[in-house]
Amino acid sequence: MYIFIAGATSTGKSNIANFISKELNGEILSCDASQVYKHMDIGTNKNRDLETKQHLIDLIEPDQDFTVVDYKRCSNIVLNDLKKINITPIITGGTGFYMDTYLYDQEYGATTINQEEIKKSIEYDLKTKGAIYLYDELKKFDPITAKKTHPNNIRRVIRYLTIVKSGKKPSTLSKTFKLKKENYLFFILTSSINLINEKILKRIHIMIDLGLKEEVEKLLNLGYSFKLKSMQAIGYKEWEPFFYEKTEIDTVIEQININTRQYAKKQRTWFNNQYKNISNVYYIDIEDNPHEQILDLIHKKGNTND
Repeated sequence: MYIFIAGATSTGKSNIANFISKELNGEILSCDASQVYKHMDIGTNKNRDLETKQHLIDLIEPDQDFTVVDYKRCSNIVLNDLKKINITPIITGGTGFYMDTYLYDQEYGATTINQEEIKKSIEYDLKTKGAIYLYDELKKFDPITAKKTHPNNIRRVIRYLTIVKSGKKPSTLSKTFKLKKENYLFFILTSSINLINEKILKRIHIMIDLGLKEEVEKLLNLGYSFKLKSMQAIGYKEWEPFFYEKTEIDTVIEQININTRQYAKKQRTWFNNQYKNISNVYYIDIEDNPHEQILDLIHKKGNTND
């Protein structure tokens, strides 16, 4: 059986997953798009003190490309290994696109055409013609996808345009639910916005105390620039004006706080809407003894050795 522990940032997913893993002879599969990068620990909130083994972290260098297709390939390897030794996968995180790879048989637009060359061409158009030009191109080739995509979400526009110019429309790619009802339980952690905002700010200050500034400085000294996708993650990109324009550290902290709150809002929207029509989804209030709630539901609803 697959156990999913999902939710917005600062809801305590890792600690709950650690508790459940110990109870069920499980291991954690990280479902976080930033934790795949090496050397980026504090800003991505990797918890190396968990007693449970963690998979799918520290997979690549910060200047390497990593897509949802790569994540799916890596997670399949881990799942097959765990199945052989009867270990329960505890899939934990807040990156919805990664989580979908476990739930759906889905096309991701892979073709025999060299997508890397196509992507480079699109990125050149971004530099020379601007983001609006790219969005207009997406509207021209796949208006359905464009309507669902914000023009300012340039990464997604580029990804969809890459698929389009590889010969497929994102809106036509198939997506089929693949898990049997008896083979998974999906827990979404919830909380009041005020509490989440308090926890976000507290976590940022903890990260500062742990040496987030020094971690970013080390990455820059290793030759990783803020232009990289990895360095555009929240907790890292906000330091660029600090190092190059000499802004105050309080300004950096405030911007990380703003960006994290906005991201948490997007995550809440995703988890409230994306999975509401599938079976075995349970919303768990983190202020109402979530560890025991989840464990009780697992014992009632399924056998983790299935």
